[in-house]
Amino acid sequence: MKKPLFLAKNETVGDVMVALAWTIFVGMPLFTLHMLILDYEHYVHGMSLQFSLEMSFKNMIPYHPISIGLWLVAVFITAYSLRRSFRKQREVLAMKGQVRRSQIESLTDELTGALNRRAFDRQFESSLSFAKLENQPLTIIMVDVDKFKSLNDQYGHIVGDEALRLVANHLTKLVRTQDTVARYGGDEFSIICPGLSGEGAKSLVNRLKASIPPMGIELSLGIATYPFDGKNATELLEHADSLMYQDKENHHTKSDGVKTVKRQFQSVGILKTEKGKETYERFQHAKI
Repeated sequence: MKKPLFLAKNETVGDVMVALAWTIFVGMPLFTLHMLILDYEHYVHGMSLQFSLEMSFKNMIPYHPISIGLWLVAVFITAYSLRRSFRKQREVLAMKGQVRRSQIESLTDELTGALNRRAFDRQFESSLSFAKLENQPLTIIMVDVDKFKSLNDQYGHIVGDEALRLVANHLTKLVRTQDTVARYGGDEFSIICPGLSGEGAKSLVNRLKASIPPMGIELSLGIATYPFDGKNATELLEHADSLMYQDKENHHTKSDGVKTVKRQFQSVGILKTEKGKETYERFQHAKI
C-alpha cells in the first residue's frame, strides 16, 4: 500500500534530521579523534617537530577541509541509509504480522474461536492424506447441539451465541492435544482425531457423551474411522453424519423449569446485561 505524499515527505525530513544529528554529534567527534591520533603518530615517528592538542584543533579544518568534508558526507549517507533501512524493515515485519493475523482470522470461526469450515476442509484432507500415506487410522467425530434452534428462538441469539462458545471450549478441553476442533456449520462441530481408532475412538466418544456441557446442553455425536468406515473424505463424513442424526433422534430434551434456565443464564453471565435480563423476563412469562 502506497503511503500518502505528505507522510512520505515527513519521513524523509525526519531521516535527514536524524542523519544530520549523527553527522554533527558523532561524525565530527570521530574525525577530530582521528586527526589527533594521526598527528600524534606523525610526532612519534618524527614526521612533525611537536605535538599539542591546541595545534591539532587549530589546524584541523584549515589543513584538511576536503578530508573532513568527505568524512562528514560519508557519515551522513551512512546514517541516512541505515535509518531508512531500519524503517523499511519495521514496515516489512509489521506487514508480515498483519498478513499472518489475516491468515489466522480467515481460518478461525469468529464466534467460537475454533477452526472454521474452510480450515476444517484443509485440515481433514491433509490428515487423511497423511493417514493413507503412513497407513494409519483417522477418526472424525461430528457433534450437533440438540435443539439449538429452539434455544435461539426461546432465549434469543445472546444465549445461543454463548452456548456455541461454551460448547467449543468444552470440546477443546476434552479432546487430545493433537486433535482439532472445528465449527462445521451452524450448530454442528467436527473433531479430527489423527491416529485414533478402535478402543481409543470409543473411549473418546464415551468421554464426550458422559461429559456434561454447560447450560445443560445435550450433544449428539457420530463417529467414522478411516479406513473401516470409508476410504475418502466424503464417505467418512456421510457415515459420521448419519450416526450423528441417529443419535440425535434417540435424545429427549429434559426441562427442569424456570430455575434451571435462570441458573444456566447465570452460569454464562447473561443476567449481568440489560439485554440478558429482558430475555430472561420474556422467558419467565413463557410456558415451560
